[in-house]
This record gives sequence, C-alpha cells and structure tokens, in this order.
Amino acid sequence: MKKIKKIIEKYVNVSLMSDKERGEWSKIYSKLSYQSVDYIFDLINYRVTYLKSCNSKNLSLIFYFNGNPIAIVPIIIFNKKKNNFDSLGLLSPSFDKEVSKKLKFEIFSKYLEIIDEIKKNFSLKLKFNIGCLNYDDYEFLSFLNDKNFKIIGMNKIFLIKNKNSFEKIFSDFRKSYKPLINSNIKKYKPKIMNYNNFDEKIWSKFRKLHKKIAGKVTRKSETWNHQKKALLNNNAILVYLETQNKFLGFSFFYYTNDEAIYASAVFDEKSKSQKIPVGHLIQYKAIKFFIKKNIKNYKIANAHFNKKSSLKEENILKFKKGFANSIVNELILNN
Repeated sequence: MKKIKKIIEKYVNVSLMSDKERGEWSKIYSKLSYQSVDYIFDLINYRVTYLKSCNSKNLSLIFYFNGNPIAIVPIIIFNKKKNNFDSLGLLSPSFDKEVSKKLKFEIFSKYLEIIDEIKKNFSLKLKFNIGCLNYDDYEFLSFLNDKNFKIIGMNKIFLIKNKNSFEKIFSDFRKSYKPLINSNIKKYKPKIMNYNNFDEKIWSKFRKLHKKIAGKVTRKSETWNHQKKALLNNNAILVYLETQNKFLGFSFFYYTNDEAIYASAVFDEKSKSQKIPVGHLIQYKAIKFFIKKNIKNYKIANAHFNKKSSLKEENILKFKKGFANSIVNELILNN
C-alpha cells in the first residue's frame, strides 16, 4: 500500500477510503443522488477480505471540495497471477446531488489520471463496468466516450424494477412460480432479520448451515463479520424460513435507499426432498420488503460477458431470471 499512498499523495483533495473512518465515507454516501449497493462501506470491505488470498487491495477513493467530501468510488484490485493484477470492474464516481457538472468532469479527469498511474504500477487491466442505472453513470459514460474508450462487451443485469405495486410485480413472475408460492406462503412464512431484531443465535444457524451444505468452511470468519456489520448498519437483511424449530434456508441481501442485490443463500437439502419451495418463498418475502421500502431496482442476477458457466450456475441464473421484469446492459469499456 506504500506505493499506492505515494500515488494518491500527488493529488490534492483525494484520500483513500482505507485511511478514513466509516463516518467520512458515510457522510457523502448519505448525500448521493443514487445509492448503488456497490458503494456500501461494509460490502467493499467484505469483497476485499474475500479476495485476501489473491493479495487484494482496497484503493477506494474519496474526493473533496473545500474540505468536504463530494464523491466516492470503490476500487478493488487483486493478484490473479504473479505480478498481474486485475480489478473487480472499475465503476464511475458517485456524487453528492448538489455537485455541478463542471466539477464532476474535473473529478472524472483526476480519477482517470489516478487509474492510469495505478495501471502502470500494478500491470492492471484497465476496464470500466458502467451499469447506466443513474445519471452519474451516464455522465461518466459520456466522459469515457470523449476519451476514446471503446465498448468491448456487455454484461446483462436482471432486475426487478419497482412498479409501486407488489401485485404488478408478482404478475411478472414466471408462470410456474405463482402456484408454488400461493400454495405454500401461508403454511411456510419466511421471516426477516435486520438491525432492529438481530439475533446472534439465528446468525450462527446461518453460518452453521452454510458450513454443513458446503462440507467445510469456505471463507474467512472476517467476511461474516463484514456481512453482520452491514446488517447492523441497516444495509442488509437476512431472510430465512423456519418450521418446527428447523431452519430450511437463508438468503442474505444488501440494500440502500435505491438498490438491492441478492448476495448469498443456503438451503437445507431436506427442503428439496420435501418439495418445499424455500428459495421462491424467500424471494417473495424479500421483494415485498424492497417494494415497501420504495427501492427502485432489485438486481437479482448478472449474466457475465464472455464467461463460461457451470451447469449449477446456469440453473441458479435460470431460477433468478424467473422473478425479473427488466434487463439492463452493463457496458464494459477500455481504451
């Protein structure tokens, strides 16, 4: 990180997220014109920790004007191969809603300069993933276009867009899902755990079922701590199904004022043999929660450009797509 700090020190009014307390990041996050899930403090730390075995580095930046934070951008790089770093996909800076267009473009230029220096020092593949779900994305896309960046691919993001009516959203579910849900939702009632009703025992059950189904511990305990922090900071929920004192499944979701994502899940094998549609019922409960919160976009699935999927991954994607009512393209650009 010494090399990174030397790069950042060259620039006025820029600091690393890792050098600041949560409060500094949260101060600007609460003022963003659109709160993307990817900018959640605890999710960024989760991803960095998850990739620790690949020598991950948190290079996320805070931009200032007159001493006040006005923009943030997550940057995570990791060592895919020896001396060959990759990134999770560089995003556009996200701004305080009061920032002028002129100042935004000045920050875009500074951001690109910093990325170019990081690229030189870490042999980083320079690519941006722009989802075009908010105005900052469109403005940054325009900026990259002026800098002769080219579109080299597109990921597909499957969404559940808020139609201000759960009934309208439910009507868009895959036809086979509706009777499955309607015939089981009264008997098996999923529950939500959030910052208001956090229960360490239920959290522990989630972790234990994850280990049981995987057959081993698959990730560091620190990643679980970051997820718990997100939940306690009102940026996540855990939806679960319990019957006769047995937990049949859990799903973990991140969310903001504008967006939500389906992050992880685990289901007891017995629920499959008993033909209980645990995944469907948990999604039903989560979607109702997001609609009540007036969240604009629930990003339920991604289909990644140029990636070979296993049969298991294809089946998971097929399941998720059955709830979606919209698709947007995430543009991948480089120069």
